[in-house]
Amino acid sequence: MVRKLGPAAQLRICYEAGPCGYVLYWQLTELGAVCEVVAPTLVPVRAGDRVKLTGATQRSWRAATAAAT
Repeated sequence: MVRKLGPAAQLRICYEAGPCGYVLYWQLTELGAVCEVVAPTLVPVRAGDRVKLTGATQRSWRAATAAAT
């Protein structure tokens, strides 16, 4: 899958910590991608918003990741 997205060295990946643990992190960094594991409680969400894995959620994670660097 990483090959479809482009050269691993150019990818910045973040995912919500979950049952995958750090295995996914280790695999992605071994390929050369920059990877961050985000704690679910640190993802900014407006009060009353339900969290669904939609394009809007992905954009908010991307914005939070960009702001943190």
